[in-house]
Amino acid sequence: MLDDLTASLVDSTLAAGEAPATVSLNLSYLRPARITPMQGRARLMRRGRDVCRVSGELLQDGKVVASAVAVCSIIKLRAP
Repeated sequence: MLDDLTASLVDSTLAAGEAPATVSLNLSYLRPARITPMQGRARLMRRGRDVCRVSGELLQDGKVVASAVAVCSIIKLRAP
């Protein structure tokens, strides 16, 4: 979930013909999660021309259950 969350944030900053690719993902599990809805939040820490650094958290009942720091590469898609 955190990979999708962080990559989606990066994707929202890209131009047409670009896509994010996760290079690294460092996860921290902070407490047990239950099988109930969760909220996710992500923050763009730094966006360069080719690489982005993003942090993300999953929350349940207002408490952080997991956090992540991701590094995403911005790749250029080839035309079909």
